[in-house]
Amino acid sequence: MLTDGLTFGWLADVVIAPEFRGQGLGKFLVQCVLEHPDCVNLKQFLLATRDAHGLYTPFGWKPAPIPQNYLIRFDPNSPPPSQVCS
Repeated sequence: MLTDGLTFGWLADVVIAPEFRGQGLGKFLVQCVLEHPDCVNLKQFLLATRDAHGLYTPFGWKPAPIPQNYLIRFDPNSPPPSQVCS
């Protein structure tokens, strides 16, 4: 998690090992992050997920309301964007 502790946060790389999935650990981890003092009053809290929308939407995440206001820059040496964020 990256944040300035006031206006912006980015949640990244939340991974639960396959053998521990289905035990509520992802929900617990997200709840802990949201309750952290640096995160409770953030104006924007972003994340990218390919397949875990069901984990995050109950906590209030939803599609960006004005997606045209958001830009992304990829390292030209990174995998193509279709493999990173889809």
